[in-house]
Amino acid sequence: MSDLFAALSDDERALLAPAPAPKAADAMKAVLTDARFSDPDWIFERKLDGIRCIAIRSGKRVRLLSRNDLSLNARYPELATALEAEACDRFAIDGEVVAFDGAQTSFARLAARGHHSVPVFLYAFDILWLDGQDVRDLPLRGAQTATHHVGIRPHRLHCLPHVECRTSLKSKLLH
Repeated sequence: MSDLFAALSDDERALLAPAPAPKAADAMKAVLTDARFSDPDWIFERKLDGIRCIAIRSGKRVRLLSRNDLSLNARYPELATALEAEACDRFAIDGEVVAFDGAQTSFARLAARGHHSVPVFLYAFDILWLDGQDVRDLPLRGAQTATHHVGIRPHRLHCLPHVECRTSLKSKLLH
C-alpha cells in the first residue's frame, strides 16, 4: 500500500504519533452552547440523524462500536463486511450510521431495520488512527485529507462534507 500520509505537509506529519489500535470508542461528544462565534479555524458539519459509530480495523476484522462501546457488528453486518473488504486494514474512523428517506437522513427509517430491509451507510467525519499512527492531533482538515487517501470505496462509506466558518456562514446556511 502506498504512503497514506503522502498528502500531508511536513508540519502535519510531525503531529503523527505511533500508537496501537484503539480498544474502545472514546468518541468526542457534541457540547451544547448558547455562544455564537465565527472563527476561521473551525468548520461546521451537517447534523445527521443516525447512530454514532466508531469503526476500528487492525487486521482482518472490523469492530463497529457505539459511543458507549457496544458492538454494532450484528446490527450492521453489511458495513462490517464492506470495511473488511478494503485494502487498508489499519484504521479507526469516527462516523454516523444513517438510513435515508429520500434525500434526508432518517432515524425512524434506521430504526425500521428490525421490521424490513433498510440500506445503511457510514458517514465518516473524522479519522482517529491510521496505519499505526494516532492522527487525533492533526488539524481536522489534515485528518480528512488522510481519510480520503484510505482508499475505502464509497458504496457504503462516505466522507461528510463541511462548511468553512466565515462571517457569511449564516447566509450559506439559510440559503
